[in-house]
Amino acid sequence: MEMNDAATILSALAHEGRLSVFRLLARRAPEGVRPSEISEALELKANTLSVYLGALERAGLVHSQRQGRSVFYSVNLARMGGLIDFLAADCCRGRPDLCAPLTAREVTREAIIQSGLLSAERAEGLGMGRDKIILSAKVSQVQDLIAVYTEMAKRSDYALHLGLTEAGMGSKGIVASSAALAIVMQQGVGDTIRISLTPEPGGDRTLEVKVAQEILQADHPRQVFINAMFGPHDHPAIGITD
Repeated sequence: MEMNDAATILSALAHEGRLSVFRLLARRAPEGVRPSEISEALELKANTLSVYLGALERAGLVHSQRQGRSVFYSVNLARMGGLIDFLAADCCRGRPDLCAPLTAREVTREAIIQSGLLSAERAEGLGMGRDKIILSAKVSQVQDLIAVYTEMAKRSDYALHLGLTEAGMGSKGIVASSAALAIVMQQGVGDTIRISLTPEPGGDRTLEVKVAQEILQADHPRQVFINAMFGPHDHPAIGITD
């Protein structure tokens, strides 16, 4: 897309009424919409809507197609995509991937991180000592644990309690917990850990302690101490010391 094309499109969208019409059509894409439906949804007079649609059509942003006695308007997706590509082409020194919208998973991770940090700051504001605060994130996927705790450690110096929530039963849970914790702990992140396994019917939580201890013992630069500590939902927590 050339500069003059982009300017034409942006000029057409630089009006609240025209922009509202375009956004409605974009939401309904790729289907077309009757002018009467647009007028009703946006509470526009027919002649006003006609002016808006004419401007958008001249800019190449919308198509009109007659079907029987009705005319349907729809967004020109190729034109819209071309504008987006044009605007992002030189972003971040030619790295548009750096400013791409967050995925749903990334949004969830960020929400978890901010929730923990803001809660900790609020606790401090109410008088709790920083040395009394330990942050723990409720995540059940290996990659989520790695991403969340690594970022938490970058943004704060609060103590962190590592562990997958309900990692699974037997070897599945052990492997998932070991894989996640090993990566994070090798980065020097974490102050206590927990192993959360789904116990066998009638079983207890002793295996969780054994697995946690063996994980820590395999992490050679660190030493292990076991104390009478219990994490959320009565999962034993094991501390880490340098």
